[in-house]
Amino acid sequence: ITDDEYYPLIRGSQGFPDTFIVCNDCVFRDIVSTVADSERALVYGILSVSMHNTEWTNVECATGLIWTQAYGYEEGDADRMVMVTNSVFTNIRASLYVLYGNGLTLNSSSLVISDCVFTEIRTGVSLVFEEDWGQVVDVRNTTFDVKSGSVFLSFHVLDSEMYFADVEIAIAADMHLWSDSEYALILVGSSDVVTMSTVSVTYTYNVSANCWFFTNHSNAWQSWQEWKCRNPIAVFENSGELLLQDWELDVVWTSPLDESRFVINHKFEVQQGGYGQSSLFV
Repeated sequence: ITDDEYYPLIRGSQGFPDTFIVCNDCVFRDIVSTVADSERALVYGILSVSMHNTEWTNVECATGLIWTQAYGYEEGDADRMVMVTNSVFTNIRASLYVLYGNGLTLNSSSLVISDCVFTEIRTGVSLVFEEDWGQVVDVRNTTFDVKSGSVFLSFHVLDSEMYFADVEIAIAADMHLWSDSEYALILVGSSDVVTMSTVSVTYTYNVSANCWFFTNHSNAWQSWQEWKCRNPIAVFENSGELLLQDWELDVVWTSPLDESRFVINHKFEVQQGGYGQSSLFV
């Protein structure tokens, strides 16, 4: 796909601001888009998008996969809703995002991701990138396997509610992209009230790709080497109200050169959390 003047694959017309794109039992495979405009995603919805039992496999795009947008400053303007259910996303490479939402509307905006599998996802910014005045987010029974970029970035102006339940996230620092990221893997703002229940994060750190020898040290009893590593990265950054229930983080250090030296497992578990400003680094 090379057409930079129009929206390349699926578009909801601007002339109909209540457009609802529905995609049931769809299959999209082996797609390459070189369109570089940040708003020219493969799927562009002037309001709402619904995808059910849909497959995206082997997709590479210079911007993003799905863009939804809404405008409305008066009561009665249409609500924006994005629903992705029972769908599979495999080997997706996007320079910016997989799913982006922009809702400059005073009416309700919602994002639902349920019973989905995201595998081999590589982005330059984030898998999900949300910029709304206010929103309800509900992510359930979903697996995220992210190789580069953040998992979820939320920038809300008004109070928003976010729910994550039965979610598994696997991330791997196997690319230099990590060292340049300005965002945490999961970022929620001061306007957000977040509840995470039964959420696990497995973070695999490739020592050979991210660490280098710095200097030797010694004293009268022993000698040792000092190494430096890219990162640490912020796994979770929260500025709002947060409740964690049965939340788990596993960090696995690996090196393809010598597994015996670097395979160290660390586990961080939270049974019950509170609220306030917090950041978690590994």
